[in-house]
Amino acid sequence: MEEIIRQDHNVITYTDYAVYKHDLDTELQKSAEQFVRIGYLLKVAQDTGILAGSGYSNVIEFAMKEYGLDKTQVSRFIRINDRFSKDGYSMELKEEYQRFGYAKLALMLTLPDEINEILTPEMSKTEISTVKEEFEEEQKISDIEVMIEQEPETTKTAETIFEKVILNIFHDEPQLFKDVINSLKNEQDVLEIMAPADMKVYMTRIPGIGKLAVSVNNFKKMIEIVNTRSMEKEQIMQEEVAETIRNMTGSFDVKSAWENMFHENFPETEKSKVAPVQRKESHVQQSKKKPEPVKETPKTLHDIEPDIPEPSPIEPEEQPEDIKTDEPEAAGGQQLPGQDSIENHPEYMPSEPENEENEPEIAETREIMNWTLDLFMADLIKNAESNWCQEQVKMLRALLKSTCQCTEYRDAYQELESEEAGAIMDKLEED
Repeated sequence: MEEIIRQDHNVITYTDYAVYKHDLDTELQKSAEQFVRIGYLLKVAQDTGILAGSGYSNVIEFAMKEYGLDKTQVSRFIRINDRFSKDGYSMELKEEYQRFGYAKLALMLTLPDEINEILTPEMSKTEISTVKEEFEEEQKISDIEVMIEQEPETTKTAETIFEKVILNIFHDEPQLFKDVINSLKNEQDVLEIMAPADMKVYMTRIPGIGKLAVSVNNFKKMIEIVNTRSMEKEQIMQEEVAETIRNMTGSFDVKSAWENMFHENFPETEKSKVAPVQRKESHVQQSKKKPEPVKETPKTLHDIEPDIPEPSPIEPEEQPEDIKTDEPEAAGGQQLPGQDSIENHPEYMPSEPENEENEPEIAETREIMNWTLDLFMADLIKNAESNWCQEQVKMLRALLKSTCQCTEYRDAYQELESEEAGAIMDKLEED
């Protein structure tokens, strides 16, 4: 018996479910990815001479007058095809970006690939928008600001980024910590506790390091950590996750485990009134720690070199009170007819003050100030080299150099990199 019986007027009668299901899935997939084909066809109009003789000068004019698509819409269709289609120029989406849909991919356009790779089609548009906002918020903070932030005691003693992440998330979520400890005690899957909906992204920020996107994925049986500043990615498999948490807590008793990790009493948490099976779990947990603005305190030479006396406090000058007289003021500052002026009597005018500026003394003072500043910067760099990593020291050198020379920080940093590269080449030539 035939699986498909074709009738008049292009009507199809199905007799086999598998064939019917395959055709329906195909059509639904076509509908979902139609925007990718639209982007491809607009790119053809943009990149080829297909519009020649049509009366339209470019694809923007063509799309607006024929289909009502404005410049922004045309650009978005084309960019989605550039970014997410196979080979960047085709009518099919890459496999990893299928099932997302137009609205979600439009949000993902401005996110790095490393962030997009931890997102899933199951996430809602609102949840992807939350990840995007968290990422953009972190980009507003400069590398220098992150470098001078003080890492909290909560995470400072941890040796690995994963341990710092666990400490930060659990300290923000005591109830989650409690559930995870109980799951370890009962030999349950920790990832299922951290991601009840099979996948969840925790956004957590650690001062001195930056914001991290932590993806808990039950399908992959792993946790992926992405640094939203450097885009460095780390993967921790399921077994290592459980083992690390057990080693950090050292106990299956919730209060004892909390004290072992944070050296403080476990906070009282209210039990949820709604059973987990009745609650729709979000796929995204926003960060709770917000970066505090760095307060800059003005420095004086006395702060740098104690031998230099402290500056005298500047007192506001007393403004003389207005003295009212009965004599009328000259309108517009002009001299009235018959009015005399002191300028007409040079014998009463004060003599010109002599230039008493002592050039040698000023030059000596400037030399002392420059010497003191150089000494301070040298001590600062020496201290940094003992306590900071090489990249942070380089950033400090660039900051001091750009400040002293009144140049852009980026230019100073690139100049230091060029000097380092030149030094390496010179050493290679010598060897």
